[in-house]
Amino acid sequence: MYITALAQRRIHPPPGLLQFAASKDEAVMYLSYWGLQRPPFENVGRPEFFFRSQQHEEALARMLYAVTQRKGAFLLTGDVGCGKSTVIRAMIARMAEMRIDLANVTYPKLSASDLLQEICHQFSSDCHDKLSALRGLRKVAQENHHRERHTVVVLDEAQVINDPEVYEELRLLLNEQDESGFLMTLLFVGQPELRGMIDAIPQFSQRIGIRYHLHPMDFMETARYIVHRLKIAGGSRPLFTRSAVELIHRAANGIPRIINNICDLALLLGMSLQAKVIDQDTVLRVLEEEGIVPHGQANPAPS
Repeated sequence: MYITALAQRRIHPPPGLLQFAASKDEAVMYLSYWGLQRPPFENVGRPEFFFRSQQHEEALARMLYAVTQRKGAFLLTGDVGCGKSTVIRAMIARMAEMRIDLANVTYPKLSASDLLQEICHQFSSDCHDKLSALRGLRKVAQENHHRERHTVVVLDEAQVINDPEVYEELRLLLNEQDESGFLMTLLFVGQPELRGMIDAIPQFSQRIGIRYHLHPMDFMETARYIVHRLKIAGGSRPLFTRSAVELIHRAANGIPRIINNICDLALLLGMSLQAKVIDQDTVLRVLEEEGIVPHGQANPAPS
């Protein structure tokens, strides 16, 4: 943390920083200082903060297509912090307005039997073992289909699934289909290695109807992202200079989660310095104290 780094290096913090960083309540006091109504850079995937970059919009559109067209499975991958879970939350918000029954498994590192039972329980279907779970899920999918609803299962952090039996049981779920399409759609979300894991099982990989991979944002997307989050948080003016945004982009390598962390600390430090805007020097201080080296810049040689 910023305060810890200052203490370890015996550097005197700017006046007021310790008192503002002493507790969560005091830390968010920067909201009034910067004219904001709520924290703009929390790493919580609130749908209203969803930033519709071209690629995030494309990921959401493809996922929506997979569900509405009743595809068997959709695969969304991306590096840590690229916004996969944010896309999923935006999709879940959209599905709440549709004729969809949803199960959302946020950590699927379970045995095949336990995973099937977890999905079954989320659909409020009675089950006590793998066989009853399979029967229950087939019944849910068929009944939803007759009611003109669709059954969707989200498997977030799916790269933790390393048991081939789990993939085989999920594949068998996709045998439920009719002439109009699958009765159930599986949405797999995970880190890049998930693609290789799925491709290593051809009989399962062939069921993935649509795929999309999220890349880090470029500079212009990063700049729009920061403006967007400040606006949603109630901001009415630019708070970061262009040079500050350029440095943030390089340091975060376009990863939204890291951008959020840097911006949040920069606003806290900027308040303690009574700055009017966050400039490059303020961001540099945050990066130094957090031990972050901007992309493309070598680590300094040890003294």
